[in-house]
Amino acid sequence: MDYNYPLDYETYNTQEILVMIDFLSYLEESHKHYDYKTLKDKYLKYKKVINSKMEEKRITNEFLKLSGIDIYKTLREFGL
Repeated sequence: MDYNYPLDYETYNTQEILVMIDFLSYLEESHKHYDYKTLKDKYLKYKKVINSKMEEKRITNEFLKLSGIDIYKTLREFGL
């Protein structure tokens, strides 16, 4: 990864940022070779942290531009 994750570091506390980074980095590291249980667990933790649908959409769109990974498409493939 040669970029910063599209997170608002002033809005979230350190623990929340770590949860979000854990989810996003798992998407990158395991690209197309996800373990369903791991993906689901990380995603559910991530969803608990996100403040709003608008914020989630912003992160998803920016992450797609930076990494080429579509979070929504990936989750849909796994029925999440």
